[in-house]
Amino acid sequence: MLEATEQLLAERHFGNLSVQDIVARAKSSVGAFYRQFGDKQGLMDALEERYREERASTLETFGEQRWASVALEGRIRAFVEFAIRANRERIGLFRAMWLRAWGAAPARPEGSTAFTPADTYTTFLLARRDEIRHPRPERAVRVGVMAVILLANQLTLFDYTRSAISVVPGSDEELVEELTHLLYGYLVRPSATPDGS
Repeated sequence: MLEATEQLLAERHFGNLSVQDIVARAKSSVGAFYRQFGDKQGLMDALEERYREERASTLETFGEQRWASVALEGRIRAFVEFAIRANRERIGLFRAMWLRAWGAAPARPEGSTAFTPADTYTTFLLARRDEIRHPRPERAVRVGVMAVILLANQLTLFDYTRSAISVVPGSDEELVEELTHLLYGYLVRPSATPDGS
């Protein structure tokens, strides 16, 4: 039923899905739905948990040895590509999770935490600290990572079309190129010292 729900989320908002829609798509029964999830919020909990587990597994690849020889710009490009692709591939689920996090739907169960890959990306990029010329590399990388994530989220959540906003590049590949160039330039351009001199 999780797959069926994700398919439906690509077509319409979570609030507009009925249990009957979900079980029909899943070729299941209403009884099976309620036994497995309890209600629609239980289903959303299961979807979020699966998403977090899958993203965590994918993020582990950013710590693999294969990245050891990749320079800062290549690492930035990999991070930006992943941030854009991860949102686009599961846009319906992504929007449903964000709406829920923003309070448009009931909150997550007590004790659960928001999923944030920012620490993984920051560590991934700081592994090339020797290439960063910003006077405060840790802060600069964290700010840059959050800026890319927030822009990727904004473009996904509000479904900006490339033609509606002329400043947004025409394809995801162009967007990746521009964001890579922006973050790389911010991190490697010579900058003033931390005290502003």
